[in-house]
Amino acid sequence: MILTKERSVFRNNGAILFLVAVLLGCLMLFSGGADAATEGDWEYSVEGNEATITGYSGSGGAVVIPSTLGGYDVTSINRSAFSGSDKITSISISSSVTDLDNGVFKDCTKLVTVDFLPGSTITLLPGEAFKGCTSLKNINIPDSVTHIGRYYSNYVFEGCTSLVTISIPDSVTHIGKDAFKDCTSLKSIVFTENSLLRTFEYSEGLSNVVPIVTGCSSLESFHFPKLVDGAVDSSHFEGCTSLKSFTAHPDSKRFIAIDGVLYYKSSKVVDEETVYYPSSIYIYPMAKEGDDYVAPETVDHLSPGCFT
Repeated sequence: MILTKERSVFRNNGAILFLVAVLLGCLMLFSGGADAATEGDWEYSVEGNEATITGYSGSGGAVVIPSTLGGYDVTSINRSAFSGSDKITSISISSSVTDLDNGVFKDCTKLVTVDFLPGSTITLLPGEAFKGCTSLKNINIPDSVTHIGRYYSNYVFEGCTSLVTISIPDSVTHIGKDAFKDCTSLKSIVFTENSLLRTFEYSEGLSNVVPIVTGCSSLESFHFPKLVDGAVDSSHFEGCTSLKSFTAHPDSKRFIAIDGVLYYKSSKVVDEETVYYPSSIYIYPMAKEGDDYVAPETVDHLSPGCFT
């Protein structure tokens, strides 16, 4: 009986040791997929043949993201490297970088300039990437970018209170919710005639237009590119107390702007020709100059809050 008991204990201990070995193996498998390393001011991890920057210990100022570390192409930057830094004043991002982490430069309060170097293939500026960068004045968004925020990853430039103007490249098709919220110095967002922007949205496939500029108290004008669709109302421009005028692409299917006022665009056929006309007032700009306003005769509907 004693021998049987000892064998039973041995079997139980053996089973426990086996389970411990399996668990340790799993931990090594999931935590050891990327090797950590350092080079100069940089901490990085390696997976496959690509490096991800995970830390920066330099003195700050003008920082250039290296294209290689340890012989590996630098393809991504983790938020742990810079988020919350009060040392960097400018950042130049090499063309090897294809992926930025959410909040990658969030709350970098001394950051003034962001430069994506020629040849960049980045397609997404992720959620909160520059949120709280209160000194940011200059950024050249590369023409490879298609999304400024995506799905539920939004607030890309929220609280960038020194940003005065920003140009959106034609390649951008989607801008996420509150991308420029509370950018209190922002006067203009520049779209070209060839802009491919389709919507301001929570997630791809939804047609609702969501606010992107609430609290932009210096914004003076806003343009609706050709392909943007979806209903808007005054809540989309809440806090835009300097807004004087709207413009819309002449070939827009939904919007028409006349003398700075934004209307819903309707159409009818007259003498075998399609005629477009304003049928509903979407928004009357808060700071539009002049005391008198007479709506076009074709207008037969007022959107809720269109004059607030």
